[in-house]
This record gives sequence, structure tokens and C-alpha cells, in this order.
Amino acid sequence: MATTTKAKVKVIEKEYFNGTQSVEFKGIYEYKGHKLKIHIDIDSYDFQSSGKISIFHPEELKWNMLQFIPYSRMESVKDVFYQRKVDDLRFSEKLAIQKDIDELLRRAKQIL
Repeated sequence: MATTTKAKVKVIEKEYFNGTQSVEFKGIYEYKGHKLKIHIDIDSYDFQSSGKISIFHPEELKWNMLQFIPYSRMESVKDVFYQRKVDDLRFSEKLAIQKDIDELLRRAKQIL
């Protein structure tokens, strides 16, 4: 039986930026004492897009992938125009990226 927790996710930093042919998001979060990093890459070629969440291993001082969303299930791949400058992202595009962020955090919470 799954138990529910009231632990909250704390945002440490988040930023949107443009790659060569992409719109990207990076966020660092804290959940139950664990540092989590989300990286979303919406590429000009859908199949090169990715949504990943990693967990920081303090003894090894490195990030280890915890979960991912296949590009075919990413909301942002469907809704974000990869050539748009991040300062010009539309509300609907930011909302699509946020849905992917929420999904990655949900998956991490299930594990942790």
C-alpha cells in the first residue's frame, strides 16, 4: 500500500536557455534532503529531445539519472517551438515545459 507524504519540493534554481537548435530548461530542487536536477531539452529533431531527472550523490559528488520521460511522451515536444528565444516563450509553451517538470518530480517522489 502506497503512503502519501506531505514533504514539499524546494526550488533552488531554475533557468530557461537556448541551445544551438533547442529550447532548454534546467532546475535544481530539494526533496526530503535529496538534491534533484531536471534537464529538459526540446530539440529541432523531436527524437533528440529529452526530459531527465537526476539525484545528487554527495559521497561521489556526481549526479546519477533517476528517471526520464521518453521524447514521445513529453508535453513540451508537442507545444514548444525550438527556435523561439526563451524570453519570447508563450504562456502555453512554459505551461507545457512545467507539465514535464511536474511529471519528472512526480516520478522521483514515487522512488524516494
